[in-house]
Amino acid sequence: MKKSTAALLLLVFWTFAYSQSDEPADNEKRYESYLKFNSLVKTPYIRPHWFSDGDRFWFAEDKNGTNTIYEVNPRLNSKKEFFETLRLREAVGSVVGHEPVNKGVPFKEFEFVGKDSIAFMTEGQKFRLHLRDYGISSASASKPEPIA
Repeated sequence: MKKSTAALLLLVFWTFAYSQSDEPADNEKRYESYLKFNSLVKTPYIRPHWFSDGDRFWFAEDKNGTNTIYEVNPRLNSKKEFFETLRLREAVGSVVGHEPVNKGVPFKEFEFVGKDSIAFMTEGQKFRLHLRDYGISSASASKPEPIA
């Protein structure tokens, strides 16, 4: 029941986000992708964060103390991990001075800063990560340093 409620709520939000299109073909494609939605998201409650293109969203899922952030594209019926978790943990460890606590992604929220960078908080500090090379720096620094 909880899974159905969460899926229904997400469907309502998704419908609203796409309600601007008047193209029948686009609406039909959206409807068909709704039918496959439950195969993409198995967690009963998620908080979708929509990308600016309006076609994809990301959400965090914590299973047994391991946090994973997924990117979901309902139109393409795809779900994949958003980060290379080991590479991300190494980058964070290099700036905090030790292996990040818990398992998986060491944060549950982030925000895009420009096209190829994100900002996030972990261990009481704010960092900026360049998504192409996983260069990381304090959020107050102007340019992330690449990780070797």
